[in-house]
Amino acid sequence: MSVAIQGAAAAGAGALAGAAVAGAAAALLGLPAPAWLIGLVAAAGAAAGTAAPIRSLRLALDRLARLALTTDADPRDTADLRSRADELGELGRAISDLKGRVEHRNSALTQAYLSVMETEQRLSAIVDHMIEGVLIIETSGVIMRANLAAHRILGFEPGALCETPLEDLLPEADRRADLLGRLAALADQQSPGGADPVLHEVRGRDGRRIPIELSVTRIEQDGRSFFCITARDVTQRRRMEQELEHSRRFLDRTLELMPVAVFIKDAETQEFLKVNQAMERLTGLPKRLFLGHGNHELPVLDHATAARFEAAERDLVAGKLPRLVNRFDIPTTRGPRTLRGTTVPLSDEGGTVSHLVGVLEDLSEEAAARRDLEAETARVEHYLKLAGAAILEIDQDGCVCLANDTALTLLKRERDDLIGRHYVSLSDRPWITPDIQARIESWLSGENETPLSFDSRHGDTWVRWRVGVRQDPGSGDIVTAVGEDLTAVLKEKHRAEAANQAKDQFLSNMGHELRTPLNVILGYAEMLEDLAREAGRAQEAEDLGRIVGAGRRLLTLINEVLELARSESGQRAPSYDSIDVDRLVAEVRTVIDPKIAANGNRLSVTADQQGPCVSDASMVRTILLNLLGNSAKFTRDGEVTLQIVAGPGGVTLSVRDTGAGIAAADLERVFEPFVQADSSTSRAFGGSGLGLALCKRFCEQLGGRIHVDSEPGSGSTFTVSIPGASVAAADAPPSQARL
Repeated sequence: MSVAIQGAAAAGAGALAGAAVAGAAAALLGLPAPAWLIGLVAAAGAAAGTAAPIRSLRLALDRLARLALTTDADPRDTADLRSRADELGELGRAISDLKGRVEHRNSALTQAYLSVMETEQRLSAIVDHMIEGVLIIETSGVIMRANLAAHRILGFEPGALCETPLEDLLPEADRRADLLGRLAALADQQSPGGADPVLHEVRGRDGRRIPIELSVTRIEQDGRSFFCITARDVTQRRRMEQELEHSRRFLDRTLELMPVAVFIKDAETQEFLKVNQAMERLTGLPKRLFLGHGNHELPVLDHATAARFEAAERDLVAGKLPRLVNRFDIPTTRGPRTLRGTTVPLSDEGGTVSHLVGVLEDLSEEAAARRDLEAETARVEHYLKLAGAAILEIDQDGCVCLANDTALTLLKRERDDLIGRHYVSLSDRPWITPDIQARIESWLSGENETPLSFDSRHGDTWVRWRVGVRQDPGSGDIVTAVGEDLTAVLKEKHRAEAANQAKDQFLSNMGHELRTPLNVILGYAEMLEDLAREAGRAQEAEDLGRIVGAGRRLLTLINEVLELARSESGQRAPSYDSIDVDRLVAEVRTVIDPKIAANGNRLSVTADQQGPCVSDASMVRTILLNLLGNSAKFTRDGEVTLQIVAGPGGVTLSVRDTGAGIAAADLERVFEPFVQADSSTSRAFGGSGLGLALCKRFCEQLGGRIHVDSEPGSGSTFTVSIPGASVAAADAPPSQARL
């Protein structure tokens, strides 16, 4: 109620009181109350509140007293009038006293009203500065008032929530008709001694869902009901709770996946709160026998051991021990196990020990592993003694740190004389030549990553060393050298070389011995064939033709065997000269065209001389004849294509046919001597299987390579690449010419 309203009410009350007193005074005097008097007093009361009409009454009574004394009246009534005037005086004094009391009461009421207003302003400021949102809801469901925190939580500008229906702040799913009933139910539940604040979700101004914790209170005032809602934004708290739950789950998963047995105990009760799967596996007990139980309740611990653990854990909680380490035995389904447990205290923020965290280690497995390691070491030492190869290990300083008995025998040294010696001085004579030393240093530096292997001589013994590096956790890189005694191998090699030379000599001699009579036979057979044809004796000519054909095939075989033998023995060295592609192709076609035509095939040649080319023309011609001969032999009514390019870079040629083709499994075997794709090939087409072997040998001698692509039924393509030799090589004698 405002000051203006209070003043108006006081003025009305003063007017009524003044009129009443005026009437009473007139009645007391036995006179009719003059209308002017009542109007005067009432007007005075209306004009000046309560105190002013009282002053006016006093003045009116004084006038009445004077009037009574001066009025012409019966002398008999004079005494009565004076008595009445005295009574009016008493009444005036009473009214004066009433005036003082009323003024005092009005002053007290004013002070009380000002105090109430000041208190209301303070309460309003406190509510506006609360961190919780406060909403005053009318029974119609409309927000009557909201503090600043409520506007901030919901995303509204200050003052925008007033006159807003509470339903607009709820998600669509929560907008039900009985909203006030739900508020009343919450208010009843959360009355003093009732339920705790409840979690709910509201809709902010931007539409996002905001989790809040709210309390509802019912307010009754002047016969009207209101609901006061206190709301706290718990978005951050929910996020922190979610993060805490995520951390807890992560810790649980990590604990479960740890390979070591871990347990957590309550520091006060010494009961197990958490154990992981490794703990179950180690002890053979399920989790339910641990959780909520102490040491004395575990079936794997006897009473004395459990009591000792509990006493030590109490000392740990009391701070008498920094950590607790126990070694004990327990029975398990796998037999007795020796365990070592380490327990440490875990303190809260106040420094009070709240939990005990422990780890169990299985020393039985460690002891078994140690025994296995010792057995493995003994086994390796045994193998080193029995190994037929020499084995040395060299540390980072280049000194020998391990040597087996074979190494001692090869190097002709005692173990004490070898261990600790630098590897350069292992032999009485220099065995690490500058070239080998350079290769070792390049390999150790990492510049050369290919495996290191070299031969060295120790006295009369030749050893082939193969070197590798192993990582040693304690000593760093350890170089391991494995040596193989080549003395016997070299002797066998010399014997084999001597035998090979004897074979080559035999083949050379036999070749001459075979070719001489064979050429005579071929000469006479060809002459007789010609005479028979001239004489018209067709049958004799045909028979003599078969003799000539067989002789030529035999001569070709002898020539191929001799060529391959000479090439393998080194007697057939490349003889370099300039190559004329057109002349080369013409010479080859003279021989190969009849073979091409014999099977109904067509030959297509593409030749390109791109500049001077230096190589062995004889070897190139032999390669071409063999490849084209194979294509002509294995192709029926098809096409054979030759592409040849010669220039300073060398010779590249390709022979492609549409013949029978070669199976993928036989592609690598076709270049081996006396090998064909299968036995049926030899029966169907003939041949010795030396042509492709000779091609490969000549390609290798010329520094080139040969490659084949083929599919059965689709033909084959042979590709040869031979690098060109220098021009000087063409002028050098055959023994000195080189690529």
